[in-house]
Amino acid sequence: MSTFDPEEFLRTSPFGSSMGMLAHYGMYAQFAKRLSWRGTQQIFETAALVNVDDPKIRARSARSTWRERAIREVGLLRRHDLFDPELTDEEITHALMVQRERSNFQSILLHIYADDEDAYADMVSHDPEQIAAFDRARADGGVLLTGPHIGPFHGLVPFLARRTTMGRLEEVMMYRNRAEWQLLRRAYEISGMPEASKPTLVDPDEIFERCTAQLRAGVCVGMLSDTTQPGRGKGRFRAQLFGHSLYAPSGPIRIAHAAGRPVFSLAILPRPDGGLHLHLREAYRPEPGALDDETIQAALDRKWAQFEDYVRLAPLAWYPIGSLGLAADASAQAEHQPTRASASAP
Repeated sequence: MSTFDPEEFLRTSPFGSSMGMLAHYGMYAQFAKRLSWRGTQQIFETAALVNVDDPKIRARSARSTWRERAIREVGLLRRHDLFDPELTDEEITHALMVQRERSNFQSILLHIYADDEDAYADMVSHDPEQIAAFDRARADGGVLLTGPHIGPFHGLVPFLARRTTMGRLEEVMMYRNRAEWQLLRRAYEISGMPEASKPTLVDPDEIFERCTAQLRAGVCVGMLSDTTQPGRGKGRFRAQLFGHSLYAPSGPIRIAHAAGRPVFSLAILPRPDGGLHLHLREAYRPEPGALDDETIQAALDRKWAQFEDYVRLAPLAWYPIGSLGLAADASAQAEHQPTRASASAP
């Protein structure tokens, strides 16, 4: 009976591609520091295209259920003017795969150049007023930071740690099984990444108690919360995203209310010039008293409206496309699908 080798999984599994990037951080860092961040990104961009267009990966992609779902969901989402109308659904799906690889590399760049002030100032922009608003909230205690799986989200920790008063971050990975959580922990352990850049990954069974305690103690907590399948709350709450009703995890709101601390939504999105821009907005501030379902739903609606804004700014950088579970609508999909043949199907 063969044994499970997490390092081999991180190196070879398509599921582990972003984790694999983290696991090989030391190799990428040694190479990248010889160049400017823009020079490094150009090489990484070439690597992203090679990875996606590798014949073995293309063959595996053609057979994958993710690709089938992604093509269907792209067809449903394109009516909201999210994608280039001249591209077919298959071409957009190919672009999604390339952007995923690009975001993985950008996460590495954010870590590698975190201590290079000039590189960081050129690579990442932000709204000073948004940073100031966060810093004011941070001055009173912990803040819960939550965002969608979009762009190089694995690189948010070093950026926030150096550009805001965030301090230490407890990063929660809201996975639905312990195997994924353990793989990410292992990726960080073998990465060679500086300790200051590594997040603290909270055990899935301790999320509520641990996060509430940390926020009360003045520590910031971060979690990605655009999971669209029923979790521990059994799917009690839903949110609207581009007209579709999706399951919305209520955990971030419940945790923030229990701790009496605010919630900020955030995303780091690609700029047209190849750089990145940080978006950071207050989404919920708890009021004294009991937390009822109406308040939870209103907070979720506000948070997901901000998520929709982020997705509209960079739809190709949004990872959940292909796993949203959107209801198919064949007539609407056909109406918005270009008739010309695909030129670059994955």
